[in-house]
Amino acid sequence: MKYNRKHQVRADGKMNAQDARIVGKRLADAAVIFATLTGLAAVLAAVAQFVK
Repeated sequence: MKYNRKHQVRADGKMNAQDARIVGKRLADAAVIFATLTGLAAVLAAVAQFVK
């Protein structure tokens, strides 16, 4: 099967300041969520050790 795309997607590597701010905020939010969930998992693992 041959695929012919109708639209060309270009990635120049250029980003304006507003886009960079949005991406940075999302990355920071993701890092906070990851750290929170990792800490919660560590607390649950510690509690599970003492409950045994």
